[in-house]
Amino acid sequence: MLAAKGKAIFEQLCAPCHQTTGLGNPTLAPTLAGSDWVQTPGAGRMIRIDTHGLTGPIDVKGQTFNAGNTMQMTAGLTDSLSDEQLAALLTYIRNAWGNNAPPVKPANVKEVRDTIKGRPGPWTGQELKAVPETE
Repeated sequence: MLAAKGKAIFEQLCAPCHQTTGLGNPTLAPTLAGSDWVQTPGAGRMIRIDTHGLTGPIDVKGQTFNAGNTMQMTAGLTDSLSDEQLAALLTYIRNAWGNNAPPVKPANVKEVRDTIKGRPGPWTGQELKAVPETE
């Protein structure tokens, strides 16, 4: 049920860049389908990206993408999402297109958001790699 709610949010906010197929756009956004970033045991990295954005290069499935300003702008769109809505969105992404990762609970979103509150700008891929995959 959480994933079903997330699908509608994804189609509105994320699909313009990541496509409804989750395959992304080679010049704009990485694939979410089969992504090692998406299928970690915990969703801490994804929560951070959706909360503050992503800048610079990121490697996904052996391909380097340069997030530039695109994910920075998109993160502003998710600011209006409640913890439950962001959990639904991430649960959908983590279980669509053949992905298989644990659901995200609103409490997980709140915990990470509280931890990173006040962060001044977007994350880099290197910073995100330092976040444990289980968080």
